[in-house]
Amino acid sequence: MKSEPRGKMPAAATTVSTTILKTVPLFAGFPDEQLRVLVPVVTRRSAPRASTIMAAGDPIDSLYIVISGRLKVMMGDADGKEVI
Repeated sequence: MKSEPRGKMPAAATTVSTTILKTVPLFAGFPDEQLRVLVPVVTRRSAPRASTIMAAGDPIDSLYIVISGRLKVMMGDADGKEVI
């Protein structure tokens, strides 16, 4: 198993059901048969508080949907100060 860099989201994941997908507005109108096609390729992950989900410049090939909790988006301004 590949280890994640310190502070990155852990690799542990669980499967997602069509019931969970229906709670996401993007997928709420999808028929059950289309949701069943998505289930095998959707992964549910949990992240501990203060962990980094992604960082600027990371190659991203996924769609992230927050089911519960909150995210904070942080970036640096022209002076290098952190902006939330």
